[in-house]
Parts: sequence; structure tokens; C-alpha cells
Amino acid sequence: MDSMTTLESLGDDPSTHDLDSVITLRVEEYLTTDISSYDYELWNSIPQYRKTELSFGRLLGKGSFSDIFEVTASVVENDRSFRKVKDDLLKNTTDDLGRRIEAKFRSNDLKKEGELKDDYTGSITDDLDYKFNFVDLDEEDIVNDKYIDSLFSSETTSEAFMVPRRQGKSTKSVCFGHVNRPQAYQKQKERRLVFAMKCLRPTVRYGHDQFMIGVDDLLKETTMLASLDHPNIINIHGRGAGDKYHRITDGIFILLDRLTETLDERINRWKNMGGKNETLPLTQIKVLILIADALSYLHSKMIIFRDLKPTNIGFDSSGTVKLFDFGFALNVASNDSNNAEPQILYDQCGTPRYMAPETGLESGYSLSADVYSFGILFWEVWSLKKPFGKIKSSEEMRKAVFMKEERPKISNQWPEYVSAIMTSCWSKQPSDRPDMSSVKTNLSAIAMQLSKDESTSQRGNRGRSNSLRMSLTGMVRRKTMI
Repeated sequence: MDSMTTLESLGDDPSTHDLDSVITLRVEEYLTTDISSYDYELWNSIPQYRKTELSFGRLLGKGSFSDIFEVTASVVENDRSFRKVKDDLLKNTTDDLGRRIEAKFRSNDLKKEGELKDDYTGSITDDLDYKFNFVDLDEEDIVNDKYIDSLFSSETTSEAFMVPRRQGKSTKSVCFGHVNRPQAYQKQKERRLVFAMKCLRPTVRYGHDQFMIGVDDLLKETTMLASLDHPNIINIHGRGAGDKYHRITDGIFILLDRLTETLDERINRWKNMGGKNETLPLTQIKVLILIADALSYLHSKMIIFRDLKPTNIGFDSSGTVKLFDFGFALNVASNDSNNAEPQILYDQCGTPRYMAPETGLESGYSLSADVYSFGILFWEVWSLKKPFGKIKSSEEMRKAVFMKEERPKISNQWPEYVSAIMTSCWSKQPSDRPDMSSVKTNLSAIAMQLSKDESTSQRGNRGRSNSLRMSLTGMVRRKTMI
């Protein structure tokens, strides 16, 4: 029986152990039939963790199929892979978190410190936005034991299933040796690092199909992130452990960079500043450059993100921009080695408010759909307003934006060089949109000019607009591959 048939046979209220069995079967199907040998090696290169190696902190957010928790893990400082971890991870280390959750999974007598309802609260206020909610909890709202335990199998792990932590091949991964460390290894100094753990919600309350979609999204995201190496794309640092037969006994989860804020939240902060911060335009452009660079990198690898929006862009503790949530990302490289053109997709995927018309109309789309989304995102970052704020339904969005080509209003007070990039990105014809590398280059030119203007206290000078207008007007627009 395949994984879906097995899940359906378990009825409407399967146990966590039964769900682990279904996940195990789906992982086996995924690794043996759905991915290449190269992706299989990437999967195996990701360091593995068991629940007993993690200490759980607060709930950070909820998605449609998953929850995000703050966790800490002990790592060896002089391990070769540890030295490659970015300094910002060390900045995330918090002794307070360690004290609050020191006893997690080490004592059966730990008292409940707060109830967490596992009802999905990530639903949208209107059906134009799928929002990933970062939850602001008080210090005492630590996840209770019962809920944490439900994320994993309650079965006791036998020695036969104890798997050494794999040596990660990726330079982004953290590898710390075996679970049962030899005496000499134990003497090495360890540090506690904070990560974000994204785990599948262990319930089928929304239907068997939705549960399997959640499993597949997390499996694909795991393999996808293992193949990427860019400073503005979230790093994967580990995954849930399985034995050599891929049997899952600890649930399905991945460990990621711990982010402290989303772009959506930062836009609100910028908005609350009013006109008090004269350096804000340069700050906004710099953020957009980093997002454009991340997208350019993805497109160079023939990967389409498909869900670009402020709630899928975050900042770590050092302020570094990070693109995250790769559940919808897809490699569109042609299966024909002689064909350099990307595949054309037809399934409607993403968030309607930021979705390209060709995606919403299911008329065929590829990499340039991300460019459209970036144009809408650019408008939101610059205006500090929600795009298409008066549109309240997907059907209204379809008629007004996808069919009648409505776009966000461009203020006549905005510099021409800003509106020129926005409007080119959201052009009706995908072939008329620039590629993300070109967008990044032109944003960088704007940032350089704004920086010069700040230093000479001449922001808003007409000469600046003229010079940038000439630069942008004269650029040779490189078309994005459809």
C-alpha cells in the first residue's frame, strides 16, 4: 500500500505513532522515486537530531500545516562544521532560554508552564493573504509537555534505531559527531545555539489530503534548502533523525536559522516612524537589493519561489535579510539537457495579492512570475501600504488585477527611477519584465546615488533624479525567461 492509502485506512483519528508510520512510508517513496541521486545525497548530508538533543522554547509561529518553535541544541565549538556556522547564530544564544527550558525532555516531573492550543490560527483575514503568524507570547507561555510530546512518537527509541549524527557535506550545516560520544570527544567545549524548528502538525483534522500535502511540502523544502547557499536565504541546520531504513520515530522537522522579525513587521515599524527618518529610502532600497539578489540566485539555478511576500522575508538577530518558507519553491529546469528554457507551470500557487496574472489565470508561467511579485513587493515597501487594499476577495482580484490589469497606484511624488523599476516588473507580458539580476543592478545604482545625496545633504535634488533617469532609461533590459 502507498502512503496515502495507508493513511486513509487509519481513519479520522490516527495515533501519532501511526502518523509516523505513514510519514516513514512517504519518505521512502520520496527518496526512491521522486528525487534524483544528487538530491538523495543532499538529504543524507543534512545533520540529524533527536528530540532528546533539543530543548524547546516558545512557539514562534503557525503555518497552514506546520508550527515553528524556538529550540536550543548543544554543539561542539571546535568541530570543523561548527566553525563554518555564521557568527550571528552565536549572537542568538540566550542563557535565559536555557534556564527556562533546561529540564525539557530530561524530567517527567516538569510542570506545565502554559497551555498552547493547537488549533490553527494562521487563517487569513481575507482570502487574498496566506499569512504565517509570528506569535508574540509572554515569557510564561512556554509550550506544555503534552503538546510537545504529540509532535513526536511516544514510542521509546531502541538502541537499534540510534543513528549517529551524520557528517554534513554542506558548508551551511552543523555537524557535531555521534550521539554516544567517546570520552575524548566529551571533553570538547560545547555551546548552546538557538534555532527555529519547523515541524509538521501531527493531526489530520483538516483531511488526509491536507496532511499529505504538508508532509510533501516539508520534504521538498528540506531537499531544496540543502541545495542552496546564499547569505539572504535561510539556512537549514538539521532534520529529524531516522534509521538507515528511513523509519521515522521522532516526527518530521527541520532546524533553521532563528529569525527575529518579518519584513511585514518591519514595514509597520517604518510606517510608525512617519517622516522622521530621512535615511529610510536608502534603508528600504538596501533591503530590496538583498531580496533581489536572493531571487537572482534562485533563478540562476532555475528555481522559482512562487510565494514572494513580506511575511516570507525575515531578519535574523544581526539584521541580515533572509528569504524563507520554500514549501512552494520548485526547480523548473527542463528535463531535456539540450533545452535551456525553463518548464512552464500551470497550477495556481502563491498568495493572490502578490500573484502574477498568468499564475492566477493558470495560463502558464515560470520565473518571471517572481519578478511580478517583486514589483508588487517593491510598491509595498516604498509606499508602506498593503497593495490592492480595497480588494476584498479572490474573485474581485481575478477580475480587477488578473483580467483588467489593475496595478497599485504610483504617486506622482515618487522619484521616476523608483516607478520605472516597479512598472517594468509588473508588466502585463512576462517577456517584458526584466530579470532579477538587472533589477538588482539598477537598485544598486539607486542606492549608490541615495548614499551620495545623504552625504551632501541634497536628498530630493532634481539633479539626482535626472542622472538616475538617464541611467535607467538607457539600460538594456535583459528579458526574464518566461
